[in-house]
Amino acid sequence: MEYPHIELIHQQRDKELQVVGIARELRPSAVKTFQKHWQVPFPVLLDTEDKATHLFEASNGVFFILTPDGKVARRGNGFDAEKAVEAFLTEQAKG
Repeated sequence: MEYPHIELIHQQRDKELQVVGIARELRPSAVKTFQKHWQVPFPVLLDTEDKATHLFEASNGVFFILTPDGKVARRGNGFDAEKAVEAFLTEQAKG
């Protein structure tokens, strides 16, 4: 797994959290190869028309943690994902 700390959120899915990847790749086979190579345990959706990319003003390597109502709780790039995930999980634990 490329970002093992994101696995922490994926493991929390029983607590109404879910990790979903978004790929801008046009070929489903390339996304499946990526998922297999990096052992990605969560679903990766194709954004072939860049709708999610535009909606969230995203680029490659950007991640978002969304609230259940779809608001952005955290945003960052792969370099600060671990801190953001830890902060988010700490907040969730506090209730």
